Amino acid sequence: MRALKAANFCIYCGGMPERLTDEHVFPYALGGELVVPKSSCPKCAEKTSRLELFVLRRMFGKARAKLQMRSRRPDKRPKEHSITLIMADGSEIDRLVSIDDYPFHFTCPIYSPARALRGLLPNEGQVRKIGIWSTCDEDQVHRLRLRYGAADVSLHMTDLNSTVLCRFLAKIAHSYAFATEVQDYIPLTREFILGLDIDPNFLVGCEDAFKIVPTSDDGLFLRTWISRSHYPGFVVAFIQFFPSRDAPVYHVLVGMMHPSTGRHSG
Repeated sequence: MRALKAANFCIYCGGMPERLTDEHVFPYALGGELVVPKSSCPKCAEKTSRLELFVLRRMFGKARAKLQMRSRRPDKRPKEHSITLIMADGSEIDRLVSIDDYPFHFTCPIYSPARALRGLLPNEGQVRKIGIWSTCDEDQVHRLRLRYGAADVSLHMTDLNSTVLCRFLAKIAHSYAFATEVQDYIPLTREFILGLDIDPNFLVGCEDAFKIVPTSDDGLFLRTWISRSHYPGFVVAFIQFFPSRDAPVYHVLVGMMHPSTGRHSG
């Protein structure tokens, strides 16, 4: 782990209680090594931990198990996952297969660009649309078809909670910006992370494409970087899970530059 300078206050609510916990900038389960000591009060730590647990177990759990990603409780991982075999006559058969035989697949929601970055208020304009992006190891699916004589194989989708994922993305973005950026901007994500009921697409969205990825904190399972020039006047974090699979690039509007600070590039 790489410990940074202690914050000595809660980076989420601003409180300064007697007891502060260390904050992982990126989740341990996704290979996170950056830690900000004394940066989360117990109440906020409980809220952000619930976000992480839901996303890492219920949304990313099968992908993490397949890739043998880090876990604090590896003995609790399931040894099997269920699939549905779709036979030539249209009948369906549920079957358990081992983790080794279970195909890697990962599904996540995709969004239009964040409303705030398009000059829109929460819920202003057209109805928010959410798409689905998915990747799968087709070779392993094909082997299962051959083994069981099935016409097709259905892999059961994980829990996709768009609001929880957006709060999780905002949590990563906020803590990463705090750890790596000069704090000369007005933070915008803290209330949303802690449960403020606003349209998740107001601060979180997806980029259409990035041809050139700037200097970033790269990992096998997570890539993150900050820009002050892509959307002038704003501090924006970009996050991509499973970059080797060309998964969607999310952006999070972390903060707005103080008028007296001017527009920074970076």
